[in-house]
Amino acid sequence: AGRDDPEKLLSRTIFALKYPRFGAFCMEEFQEMLREELPEACCSRHIQSVTSLKNIRLRLTLRLDKQSHLLEDATCRGIWDRLADEQLETECLLSQLPCDDCTHSDLCHKRGTKKFRRLMECYDDIEKTLKTNITGLELDFRYYLECLREFGWTEPQHGLTESGKIAIRTGLKFPQPLTECIREGILPADDPAKSFALTGGFAEMDVEAYGVRNKESLEYKILNSEFSKGYYSELMPLYQKAEPVLSQTQERMLRFGIFLPEYMLSQAVILLAWKKGAKADTLARQTGIPVGAIMKLIRKAVYLQEQIL
Repeated sequence: AGRDDPEKLLSRTIFALKYPRFGAFCMEEFQEMLREELPEACCSRHIQSVTSLKNIRLRLTLRLDKQSHLLEDATCRGIWDRLADEQLETECLLSQLPCDDCTHSDLCHKRGTKKFRRLMECYDDIEKTLKTNITGLELDFRYYLECLREFGWTEPQHGLTESGKIAIRTGLKFPQPLTECIREGILPADDPAKSFALTGGFAEMDVEAYGVRNKESLEYKILNSEFSKGYYSELMPLYQKAEPVLSQTQERMLRFGIFLPEYMLSQAVILLAWKKGAKADTLARQTGIPVGAIMKLIRKAVYLQEQIL
């Protein structure tokens, strides 16, 4: 669930002790002051959650403004349609943030109180130093631990629960949606082919490998193709069952200032076709996706399936 890669965290673990501890900056007191300022916040009330959501909302707002201006100047119908789709996507992302429904929205995203501004300024001033200090490592640890606890991945003694062990084994950067679907019994035990296909929808793939601009383009390309209709209709009842779980998981992760990648139903369709006998080269011709990307997806799906059984 963390934003730092293991190599960076390891280097900080090894070298952090050579730096003096921040004696003048007590994170416990800082976090307590933050909680006092945000008593009923929709986010997790951790400094990294707050700053992350502030940054995400600012970036999306600026992107939306830019898209609006570009849309006004667009003269070509094709360009206008593309910009309109991108604007709609940005609006959708903004609507998913917990901030607008939070009683502290103005405090975080507008001028706010003097005390809150001072807290944010204080953190901004020392953030870079924290990244090379043991205090920063402790701050990260508590942030990650809070996220792990949110999804029941740790026991009171800080050991991993069964869900936590599955999450680790998957190797996914964001295994929360998959583990939640497993917890809710979404994957059908009585239909191995559909279970495999649905699991493969969680595989984290670089969309550029598919030869498309973004995930939305891939979903449209595959789900509207002639070959996918039968497989799509087979998977839809299960996907509709999973969708509330996926949405709820996204909302819970956004409390920590983390956007989850969207579930890829198009991947599930391709994998169901393969599981039912379609060859990779045939799928490549039918979908227009490079055969190498399809083989990579299959390998990732097989690996995921092995880790959760």
